[in-house]
Amino acid sequence: MNQPIRYIIAIRPPADIIAEVKEMKLALKKAIGGFYNSVNSEAHITPS
Repeated sequence: MNQPIRYIIAIRPPADIIAEVKEMKLALKKAIGGFYNSVNSEAHITPS
């Protein structure tokens, strides 16, 4: 039986928003004192 084809769509915000989110994520990393799973992920929107 063939598996259905699945697609994932990711929406990237403008570069200035990506930069702001990066700063916020780095501030969170500093505030919690370490690494968390999505610390290095670029800002994006993925529907579930």
